[in-house]
Amino acid sequence: MTFRDNGDGTVTDDSTGLMWEKKTYDTNGVHHVNYAYSWSQPEVTGTEPDGTAFTMFLRNLNENAFAGHSDWRLPTRQELLSIVDASRIPRINEVFGPTNFSWGPPTCWYWTSETRTDIPGQPDNLHNAWSVNFGRVDPQRGFAQLNSGNKVGETSVRAVRNV
Repeated sequence: MTFRDNGDGTVTDDSTGLMWEKKTYDTNGVHHVNYAYSWSQPEVTGTEPDGTAFTMFLRNLNENAFAGHSDWRLPTRQELLSIVDASRIPRINEVFGPTNFSWGPPTCWYWTSETRTDIPGQPDNLHNAWSVNFGRVDPQRGFAQLNSGNKVGETSVRAVRNV
């Protein structure tokens, strides 16, 4: 893993060509490590990307051209897993800034952009999105835990963009 701190609140992963948002303890913006966001709003369908992760967090980054860019998004499972470092606690390089690793709140689970569609016996259930755990490693497989959570729940987020 080759990570480069860009000095503007972002980190570039030269091996994947992704630029990541760094988290902070600054309460004057959306980058605070303890802020949690929902994937979807319960009052609507509970399945669409209309929760605070999209309407507040990403909108703020993109409308204000964070670090000079307006194409920030939530990462896929594979993208988020690419920055997990199982040898550390929390399970990420410190160049990314503070990262939650407790069961919370705030939580060690970080939303991905992906809806989970393979829940046994629930083929039409679109109410869950994948998340990656930066607190624990699956002891049987030695890598980060993946899970899905109800989209209307709040959890941590980290923005990404393609370089």
